[in-house]
Order: sequence, then structure tokens, then C-alpha cells
Amino acid sequence: MTTKQITDLEDQNLHMTFIHLHKNGMFWRAYERSAYLFVKHFWHDITVNGSHIKGIGRDVHHVGFPERSLQKIFDKFPEVGNSRIAQQSENQILIADVPPIAGFDEWKAGLKLLMQQASDQMQPYYGKLPLYKAVYDFYFQVCNLVRNFQRDAQYTIGQKIIDSGVDLNTILYRLMQAQRKGDQIKVHENMAQADETVENLRFLLRIAYDMQLFNTDRYVAISESFESISKQLYGWQKKQPPNPAGVNLQSVPRPPTPPSITPQPPPQQPQQPIPIKPPPIQQQQQQLKPQQMTLQIPN
Repeated sequence: MTTKQITDLEDQNLHMTFIHLHKNGMFWRAYERSAYLFVKHFWHDITVNGSHIKGIGRDVHHVGFPERSLQKIFDKFPEVGNSRIAQQSENQILIADVPPIAGFDEWKAGLKLLMQQASDQMQPYYGKLPLYKAVYDFYFQVCNLVRNFQRDAQYTIGQKIIDSGVDLNTILYRLMQAQRKGDQIKVHENMAQADETVENLRFLLRIAYDMQLFNTDRYVAISESFESISKQLYGWQKKQPPNPAGVNLQSVPRPPTPPSITPQPPPQQPQQPIPIKPPPIQQQQQQLKPQQMTLQIPN
């Protein structure tokens, strides 16, 4: 289903007695009113995500959880009124008879306020730190790249690339917060995590290119954006003072690779010269005695 179809379905859920779950790759998602009921009844501390969808001109919020957690949700039905599975298919689940809870509009307004506050907090960093803008531009490229992958690759290596991009953005946010507070230990720790994430992204992008999931032109373009992040991060690291913890996490030497040892054959004992016995005297005399030659003169 498209986002427009999902939101239209949620707009019909005015009595707040249904939860619609939609399959998205390896995850199940609930949107809008279904997300609100899901948070209140089944998973209180789950992360709520939201964004403004230009195509339909509205903010859309959702929650998501992996497929392996689906049975845990079903096991909670006895605790949530008369909740039951009314319909179930490969990509959709309808949970019916959910006890209604008022307050959806206030909940959504509160989420919008939190998102705006988070955006306002990050805006100074976005404007002053080119690295943050580079990460944003790179992630935008990655999302457009992955959606053109083959279907089976979108939810395997494509999902790993997207998740790594999100991780890099999160680490960068923590890094900027630690920098603002002057916590050099946290700065160095987040620098190390950023390094690991960058190397992981470089590896995943190379694998995707070798699998011919995108062409050379796209690989060159995204590599340039990615290398810009890597260089800026390295430049930031060089400007940092030493780690107060006493260990610079960026320059911990790796243990040297032990040299390969080729087994050598055991040393051979020097060969003793074999003594040569001189021949007997009589034999020596025979050898020294000149041989007689008979000449035949032709007639």
C-alpha cells in the first residue's frame, strides 16, 4: 500500500478500535492512530518516527518492530481487552477489538513539537558544521540509490547501508553534543565509532558495486560525497587535544601480523670424506709397467 492509502485507512479509524500493521521488508509498521494505540497498549517505550510527506501534504508518524517480535505482541492480547486478529495476510495484519484511548490529537501535536525542538537544536550545527551537511547529502544519495536496487538486495545489503548511514548521523550528533559540553573522553569515543562506521560503509558500498547493483557513474558520484565525509572527519580528529583517558582511540596500534614461518629442514651433518685405500704395491707396479705394443708392418 502507498502512504496515501495507509493514511486514508487510518483516517477511517475514528473509533480507535483497530490496529493496522503493514509489512515493510523485515519489519512491521503501524501508522498514525494505529501507532498511537500500539504505543499505549503494546509497546510503551518504542521509538516513534515521523516525517512530512510532501506528496500528501501532511506529517505522518509510525512505529516499527522486527518480525521476530510479532509473536510477543500476540502473546499480550489477553492483557489488552478482547484484542484479536481479525485479518492476516502476508503483508497486512488487522488487530480488532482494541480498547479505545482518547488523546490521539494531543499525542501527535506533542510529537510534532518534539520534532521541531530537535530540529531547532540541530540547526546551528547544520549551518556551522559542513560535516553534518555532507552526511545529510550523502544519506539522501544513499536512499535514492538503494530504492533502485533489486528487490532481494534492498532488504539485505541495501538495508545495511541505510542503517549505517543513520548510525553515522546519530554518532555525529553525539559527537557534536560532547564537543559542545567539552567532554573530550566522549569526543574521542564517538570519533572512534564514527571511524568504524565510515569503514563499514566504504566496505558495503564496494560490495554493492561489485554485485553490479549500480553503475560506475553512480559509484563515482557517491564515492566523492563519501570521501568528503571521511576527509572532514579526519581533519576534525587532528584538531582534537589528547584524550584525557590516556589512550587515543584513533591511533591505537594494531598488533603486528606475525610473520609467516616456513618450516626449515633439519641441518644436515657434514659428510665425512670416504677414505680411499691405496691399491696394493703389486697392483701399482702393474699399472706403472709400460704396455708392450706389437707393430705389424705391411709387406
